[in-house]
Formats: sequence, structure tokens, C-alpha cells
Amino acid sequence: MEDDFIKKLRERYEKGEISKETYEDILRRYLDEVEEERIEEEPEKIREEGEYENSTMGGIDDILSRSMKKMDEELKKFFPEDSKTTAEEVEEKVFKKVESKEIENKAENMSGRDYKCAGACTIPSGRYNYISASGSVKIKGDIRAKKLSVAGSLYAEGTIRANIISFGGSAKINGDVVGESISCGGVLHANRVKGEKIRLGGAIVCNEIIGEGISVEGSIKGTYLKAEGLKMKIDGKSSLDRIVAERVEIRSKRGILRKFTGTMKVSKIFGEEIYVECVRAEFIKGEKVTVGDNCYIDKIEAEKLKVSRKSKIKEVVRR
Repeated sequence: MEDDFIKKLRERYEKGEISKETYEDILRRYLDEVEEERIEEEPEKIREEGEYENSTMGGIDDILSRSMKKMDEELKKFFPEDSKTTAEEVEEKVFKKVESKEIENKAENMSGRDYKCAGACTIPSGRYNYISASGSVKIKGDIRAKKLSVAGSLYAEGTIRANIISFGGSAKINGDVVGESISCGGVLHANRVKGEKIRLGGAIVCNEIIGEGISVEGSIKGTYLKAEGLKMKIDGKSSLDRIVAERVEIRSKRGILRKFTGTMKVSKIFGEEIYVECVRAEFIKGEKVTVGDNCYIDKIEAEKLKVSRKSKIKEVVRR
């Protein structure tokens, strides 16, 4: 049965607060000292300069402090341009300079760790390099990674941040999903999705979606969507409160005999170039607006407007 010292040390390692090398070094040195105490059979070890207290918290802090000083010396080899860099600061430094490939490679072992699993997996909060998981996956707390890929069932208690994010299957995220490239196929429930390139397919339920380029295929329910370019192919019933984008294209998927299979209900759409079909909207405002088939719009404000004979517009305001 492990004592409190080893338990607390292992918790720090699992949270990503210390590296694997530091963890193994501290554990080895601690076990060596325990063995020495057993041999000497001293009733209580008196702390001297250079030794560790018998106290659990004092011992682990002392050992970590000494290990961090040792790591500081090693860090000068990785960051010669900044001799003041400490072990506690390296993690933040690596992420701030992630665009520099040279520094990223040198600090790779200190900024996170890889995590791979299949089956029933529980991933602790912290920072990682690469996460690859399949099966039933649970993420405890917030995580940050360079790349995350999950296939199967995912439940995340907090926020997920990664450069590249890929979900396949069913994903429920209590917090946000933030990344450069985000793709999802299946079912996604999240508070907010924010990225540069976002591709969503299946059934999406999300309060906010914000990105540069966003494509959606399937059904979507939420309150706010903002993008530079937006493409949607709706299948089933979808609804949003507000859409803001420079270029908006909303189409319905077609089934047997090319019948429309999707509908979109939205309160307001703002953009420059807008194309909609099978949309029920209260208000649309844009420079160039094209209304395709099966649309019912209360009011449109546009400079250039084209409307299908199979759609109905109650009020038109020319800008």
C-alpha cells in the first residue's frame, strides 16, 4: 500500500505538473531514503542540510524544489537565449512559442505527454502532446493538447483545447471546444465551438459556433453562429437564433426524387453574399441575396435580390 508521499507525487505526475523523468527520479530517491531509514532503524529522521523531512508535504516540496533546480540547469541547454527560464515556466514558454519548430521540438518532453488508449479510458486534466482514444472515453477537467483524436463515446467535464481536434461517434462536452482545425462526425453536444476551420457532420447541438470557415452537414441547433464563410447542407429540422457571416450558403439535402429533406428556422441572417433554400427566417440583411425554393421570409433588406417563385417574402427593402 503506497504512503501519502508517493500518492501525492503520483497525483502531480498524472495532472501533468511534473514530467515522467522527474517523477521517476523523485520516487527512486525517496524509496532509497526509506530503505536507509529502515536499515538504520532510527525512531525519527532528524532533518539536516541536504536531507528531506519525514513530513509528507514538506518532503515532496523539498524534493520537487531540488529536482526543479536540477532541471533549471538542463533548461539552459534548450533555451540559451533566456537564462532566467525556470522549470515551472517552461510549460507556458513552450506554448507561447509553439510556432517555433526548433523550440517546440527541444521542449517536447517537458510540455506534455502522449496518451493512447482503447476500451474504457479516463484521461486526467492537464497538458498533452497527442491524445488518441477509442471506445468509452471520459476526460476529467480541462485539457490542452497539440492533437486530439477520439472515436466512440466521449464525455468531457471541462474545456478541450488543441491545435487539431477530431471526434467520431458521440461527444458531450460540458465546456468549450477550441482549436485550429475541428472536425466532428456523429453527435456533438457542446457549450461553444471555436476554431479556424470547422467541419461538423451529423447532429449538432451547440450554443455558439465561431470560426473562419465553417461547414455543416446534417442537423444543427443553437443560438449563434459567426464565420467568414459558411456552408450548410441541412438534413432534418435545424434551428439557430442568429447567423453572421460574409458568405452564407444554406441548402437542403435532397432525398428520393430530389425532394428536400431539411429545413432551417432562423431569426436573423446578416451577411454580404447570401443564398438560402428551405429556410424560415424573420429577417435577412445582405448586399447580394438569393432566395431559393421553399423559403418563407418576413423581411429582406438587400442591394441585389433574386427570389424563387416557390418562396414567399412578406417585405422587401432595397438598400
